[in-house]
Amino acid sequence: MQKKKSIKSAIFWGQAFVNMPILAIIFGLPSLAVKFEDFFLEQPFDLSTFWRVIIFFSVCIISILLAWLYWSLAIPKWRKWAYKNVAKKDWEALMWAAVDANLTWTPGHPLEATEIRNEEDKGEITSFYKHISKKIRREKAVGSYSEDKEIPIETRYFLNKKRAWIELIAIVFIALIGLGNIIIAPQIVLKLIGAGIIGYLIYDIKDSPVWDILKKDEAQIILNEKGLSIKKKNLSFYSWRQIEFIDWEEEEKKMIVCIENKDQKEEEFSKIPIKLELIDVHPREFLKCAKVYIGRHDRNNLAPLN
Repeated sequence: MQKKKSIKSAIFWGQAFVNMPILAIIFGLPSLAVKFEDFFLEQPFDLSTFWRVIIFFSVCIISILLAWLYWSLAIPKWRKWAYKNVAKKDWEALMWAAVDANLTWTPGHPLEATEIRNEEDKGEITSFYKHISKKIRREKAVGSYSEDKEIPIETRYFLNKKRAWIELIAIVFIALIGLGNIIIAPQIVLKLIGAGIIGYLIYDIKDSPVWDILKKDEAQIILNEKGLSIKKKNLSFYSWRQIEFIDWEEEEKKMIVCIENKDQKEEEFSKIPIKLELIDVHPREFLKCAKVYIGRHDRNNLAPLN
């Protein structure tokens, strides 16, 4: 396995192959302009001060433009080399170290668009930035990775049977009220209200986990370092690479799983609600567990320790 370079080493070579030639162009060409007669003319002749100043400032402008052109061509090559030779876990630190060393502009800065990139450069640099931005977003959502050896390879959460039975009894009771309105109530309005109640219950509970209380114990949520599985009609699996973030919405008392859509025709993200009050787990415990599994996934995929 190729030994990865340190951030310090990558920045050093960036200074050597990008900034040093730029300094040579910026200061070297004006220096030649000052000694224009000695370097370029066999027989020196007397130039007026006006023309000497014009030549000097013209060369200064040309040197700045040439230096910028060199930077525009060189920096994408250096960045691609640096990201390939520095461990992925250090990519974000490398990005900011390059900004501090005056090698690159802050990501998203308008002048970053002056870089001259071929199609290969564009593809690889986009993938580097995508990796970094996903890592940053993930850390903002769940915090930085912290291992917990007490959390096993896989965690399964089951229905809280007591709460599930209470909800099922409540659903049956409300359904009977709606059915009673349809059968007994003389007014058409009450019959329509009853039909609306029945229709809403059918819509609301068609994917509800309460039906599983009539079956054998089946896991409603499964967590491991590959991803998250949620029981609806069937067990739906979402990899951590798909999941943008997981958060608890206190007002609605729901855990929200934000999923990146594969179909670009749809919205970029979908939000899947999980009613944790029916699951035998506290939201804080669930988030802590999810954070560890996300960290394990990112450690081995987004930011492998190499």
